[in-house]
Amino acid sequence: MHKQKQPVTLIVDGHRTHFTKAVKEFIKVQNGKLKIYVLLSSSPERNPDELVWNNAKQKVANKKHTPTKKTFRETVEDTMKEIQRKTTLVKAFFNEPNVAYAK
Repeated sequence: MHKQKQPVTLIVDGHRTHFTKAVKEFIKVQNGKLKIYVLLSSSPERNPDELVWNNAKQKVANKKHTPTKKTFRETVEDTMKEIQRKTTLVKAFFNEPNVAYAK
């Protein structure tokens, strides 16, 4: 939130960690600069994060047959960083029909 001039919109799933007392207090002290929208738990296909995870899972599954000294965690972290660097790919997730609302 540091140096944000415009309100930040955050779309979250229904996981309980998004509704803890600490999170609610943090949102409150932002004085409207942080807007939270909760997705229905019955619609994971509308969650852009799910598109990222599905992409990452496919990439990690393809790498598991490659001999490496990396741990599973390191492989997942490397894969997520790889996705993060590919801005065209990340933007493409938001062009999917089910998540176009988030543009």
